[in-house]
Amino acid sequence: MENFTINDDNKIETGFKIPENYFDNFSSRLTQQLPEKPAKVFSLYAIKKSWIYAAAAILVVGISVSFYLQISHNQNIESASIEYYLQNNTVISDDDFATILDDTDFNNINITVDIDNESIENELIKDYNLEQTILE
Repeated sequence: MENFTINDDNKIETGFKIPENYFDNFSSRLTQQLPEKPAKVFSLYAIKKSWIYAAAAILVVGISVSFYLQISHNQNIESASIEYYLQNNTVISDDDFATILDDTDFNNINITVDIDNESIENELIKDYNLEQTILE
């Protein structure tokens, strides 16, 4: 391998040449090319502020919708569980209802049953425990 020295005469030229006296009047030429009016300055904070407000509004709407859906879902579960409990775990008998309700409550209850005698007889014929049904 040959020894390389930086100060050899065989240097590669860049291809760029600076004209003579270029830097002598450079500052005067630069000031002539600058615009007379100062450029408009836009505050980045003002642009960011509108984006921050939009992001905050979207965040508030998203959180409120999720809370609303969660609350309505919990209320549906609660009502369903209460209905299930009342259907399957009631210990109040008909006698208890009779003691709690007044005569006016019974008069306000209007039950209309449109069952003809033929359908009653057909059901009684189908029932094999007729004696037990009559005793109840």
